[in-house]
Order: sequence, then structure tokens, then C-alpha cells
Amino acid sequence: MSDYTEQLYYTLAKRVPAMERDFTIETNYGPIQFYGDEAKSVITAVRKLLERKLKAAEKAQARRNES
Repeated sequence: MSDYTEQLYYTLAKRVPAMERDFTIETNYGPIQFYGDEAKSVITAVRKLLERKLKAAEKAQARRNES
């Protein structure tokens, strides 16, 4: 398993669930804070994006292992 894949697993297992309490997105123009229920749609989008990235990384690793 690559470091990238391990990082994605960790993020999905620890960081995304931690977002359910609250989180902040840092931008060059300042932070955007999300709390509780208002964050659910952002969390859902982040989870889906990371799951797609993980699936692509696993497929790429499997292709490299076949070579």
C-alpha cells in the first residue's frame, strides 16, 4: 500500500468523522467555519471525493503490481 493510499484511508477513518463536530476551511482570504448540521453537505461531498480518490489510487496500485 502506498503512502498516499494510507493517507486517504486515515483521512476517511479519522479526519472526516472529526468534521462532524466542527471544522474550518482555511482560505487566502480567511477561514470559513462550519458547525454541526450545517456541515453535513460539505462532509458528504468531501467523503465522496476522497472515496473516489482512494478507489482510483487502489486501481493504479493494482495495475503497478501486475506489471
